[in-house]
Amino acid sequence: ILLAGDMKQAHLRIIANEWRVPSLRDAYLQGHDPYLVTAGAIFGEKDLRRGGWSGDWGKKPADGSPAAALRQAAKTYLLASLYAARPDTKQLVVAGTEEEVLDSAGRPTGETRFPYLDIDAVMVSRWDDDWHAAEPGWKRAWASCEATYRSNGGFMYEPVLGRRSGNLNDGEANDVVNFPILAGEASLMRLVEARVLDAFPFEVDGEGTGMVAQTHDGIVIEVKDKGPEENARRLALLGECMTMGAIPALGWDVKIEADVHLGKNWAELG
Repeated sequence: ILLAGDMKQAHLRIIANEWRVPSLRDAYLQGHDPYLVTAGAIFGEKDLRRGGWSGDWGKKPADGSPAAALRQAAKTYLLASLYAARPDTKQLVVAGTEEEVLDSAGRPTGETRFPYLDIDAVMVSRWDDDWHAAEPGWKRAWASCEATYRSNGGFMYEPVLGRRSGNLNDGEANDVVNFPILAGEASLMRLVEARVLDAFPFEVDGEGTGMVAQTHDGIVIEVKDKGPEENARRLALLGECMTMGAIPALGWDVKIEADVHLGKNWAELG
């Protein structure tokens, strides 16, 4: 069987800790959904409520509701916006987002769609205006990164292991602001990988078992099926290895958490 773990919303959690954007940090510390909070900033609480949202910032709207569609649009926009991208760049990302089509029971149909093809750069610019008016901490964080790059003499350090960057495309803003976050995530994964290898060494259950894949924020372990109870224990152990929690040594109080899944094959891992 396969045990899979991935760090939950790793980029956003690292950003919340490093850049301390108030709205994002508060969302995590209060148990709110950051994508729903972004939807509120862009579309407004009234539109979310009209779309069926309950008013609970920590609870996703019901699948298939208009409010769920607004949350998904805000999620797509936010992930395209993290690193100071221009509106035209974000428009390409948003319009090119492909989603799986589900049936009435929420099961995949095997078909996909492009729900945001009609979103143009003008609309994205309006979202930008509303987002930055509600959450000015993002621009302050980006400006701070660029100032740090200049004061360092043309490079950045990542926050976890202190690795140094190169010249980051001569100070291109997108490269400067994303280096500490993406490189910090890579360093976290190095630490996680060491913990996982201690718990699940290569050939842990014989030839061909142990860690079989490691991505930018995920790890997959192959082990023998030892029954529901032992499988559940080992899955929980993987989750413990991948959950860093708060990291006081770095001044991080937003927890680094992980999701875990079990499957008989890669398809069952989703």
